[in-house]
Amino acid sequence: LRRLERAAAAKVKRAEDEAGDADGQTFRRAGREIIADLTTELRAGGRALYQPHDVDGIHRQRIVAKRLRYALELFAQCWGEWLTNAADEIAMLQKALGELHDCDVWIAALGKRLARTGKAKQHEAQAIAAQHAVERKAAVWLLSRFVKERAKYFRDALDCWEALETNEFCAKLLAALEQAPGVADTQAAPHIVSISSPPNVE
Repeated sequence: LRRLERAAAAKVKRAEDEAGDADGQTFRRAGREIIADLTTELRAGGRALYQPHDVDGIHRQRIVAKRLRYALELFAQCWGEWLTNAADEIAMLQKALGELHDCDVWIAALGKRLARTGKAKQHEAQAIAAQHAVERKAAVWLLSRFVKERAKYFRDALDCWEALETNEFCAKLLAALEQAPGVADTQAAPHIVSISSPPNVE
C-alpha cells in the first residue's frame, strides 16, 4: 500500500500536465512500475532459497512474494485475467514460504523455551522440576516435529521457485506488462495459462 501511495502521489502532477491522459492509463503505468519493482526484488531475493538456514532471507522473500501477489491482484483490472493467473502462480510460492516461516517461528520459540527450562531445573524443588520435565519432553517432541515439517515446506518452496526460474516467469511477466495492451484497449487480453505458458501478446 505504501508503494502504491508513493507511486500514485508521484504521478498526480504528471497526469495533470499531460493532456488527454486518462485515469486508467495513469493507474496502469503505476501498476507497471510497482509490479516491475517487486518482480525484480523477488528475482534478486531468490538466492535465499539456496541457503536452507537463511531464515531472515527466506522471510524477506516471503514478504516480497506476498506483496507481488497483492499487486498482481490489484492491477488485474488493467490487463485482465492473465495477471490474476500470474498472481495464482506467486500464491503457491507464498503459501510454501508462509508455512516455512511458521515453522521457523515455532522452532525459535521452542528452542528458547527449552534453554530456559534447562537452566531453571537446577534451582527448583523436586515437584516443580518433575512438571518441567514433562513440559520439556513435550517441547522436544514439538521441536522435532516442526524441524521435520520445515524440511518438507522448504522443499515445497524450493520446487516452486525452481519452476518459476526454469520457466523464466519473472522475465516473461515483465515483458508481457511492457507489451500487453490494457483491457480497455483490446477485446482479446493476453492470457497466462501457467508459468510455462507466457501470455500470447500480439
